[in-house]
Amino acid sequence: MIKDLFAITAMLVALAISSSIAHADDDGGGDSDSHGGSDSSSSSGSSGGGTGGGSTDSGGNPYAAEIDFLRFFHPPHLLPKVAAPPTAGRVIGPDEEGLFMARGWDASPLRDTRLSPAAQVALRPQKNVTAAATTPTDALLTLRYPRFYPETNDDIAVIIGNVNYQNSGIPNNEPAARDAAAFEMFAKKALGINEKNIIRMTDATQASFLRIFGSQQTAKGQLADWVKPTKSRVYVYYSGHGAPAPADDSFLIPVDADSARLELNGYPLSTLYRNLSQLQAKQVWLVLESCFSGVAQNGAIVTNASPIFARQTVIEPPNNVSVFSAAKVDQIASWEPDQSHGLFTKHFLQGMSGHADVAPFGNQDGVVNHVELNAYLRENLSYWARRYHGRDQVALIQNWSQP
Repeated sequence: MIKDLFAITAMLVALAISSSIAHADDDGGGDSDSHGGSDSSSSSGSSGGGTGGGSTDSGGNPYAAEIDFLRFFHPPHLLPKVAAPPTAGRVIGPDEEGLFMARGWDASPLRDTRLSPAAQVALRPQKNVTAAATTPTDALLTLRYPRFYPETNDDIAVIIGNVNYQNSGIPNNEPAARDAAAFEMFAKKALGINEKNIIRMTDATQASFLRIFGSQQTAKGQLADWVKPTKSRVYVYYSGHGAPAPADDSFLIPVDADSARLELNGYPLSTLYRNLSQLQAKQVWLVLESCFSGVAQNGAIVTNASPIFARQTVIEPPNNVSVFSAAKVDQIASWEPDQSHGLFTKHFLQGMSGHADVAPFGNQDGVVNHVELNAYLRENLSYWARRYHGRDQVALIQNWSQP
């Protein structure tokens, strides 16, 4: 009995396997015939139009038309077959691409494949750049100067550019740093100042002025320590704000000054004159890209000044100190419209480069004298101040000593 059961069971299993194989063969043949029928009927349908389309629609593989479509359709997110940049995560191979097209993006193992940001940038279309971007050059830095003296080893320059004022609403002096850089080129090329003999200061505070030039009590500052008596020539350049004083004086304004208390923290011009005259230097020049009217081009310096306080007085420097001022005491020191430079510094340096020595200003002897420079500044500085800003500006030269 048990043997019979085993025999029956084995027969049933054999029948099931045979039926499964036959069914698989029928499916495969049907799929093949359907696929072949689709191709042939499609061809016949295009020529005579009949049952080909119906045969395809009712075939064994309902996705055949979709597969045909996918052969020619590339989803937008499919990357073109190009050589992957070095930064790409991986390269899509032909087999993976076929799998991707058959199954769709969400089902593909490539779904999480992304190019790195650098690779994406590398694949972007590049703009047609015809010329490299260039940085505008400062014409004052490229001026050519005649050399004034053959021997300048002991000569000294102090160059100060006060740009960023900090307190009491004093406006910044935008061109000061560029003015100072341009004068430094003049000091090196024309005056022959050695690099190690230049004292530079940007945004000088009250303490900086006292350290460099000394105080009302003593002239023994850093500059005095550097000077060799009777041997050194000294050139001081200052670009920054100035203001009138309540007495017969004026102030250079440190960047940490309080405009309401300039008597306490302004640096008196009279003190600077006196201390420079006591250096016993061979020659002293003081060039001031500043005015002392209490008003700058971009705002008032002394906002609480009374008419008595704001009176302007011309201070006569000592005979051994030559002073070149940007404007008279009641005028404003103007800037270029783009705030690149003070007008006085620009035309002073151009004049000293030789422009003031040619007609109609000079005699072309290779040396700029005070008459030639004064004529050049009146023709150019004063003209452009009127043209740009509608105001008068006349440079003031006192105690000229020939360089």
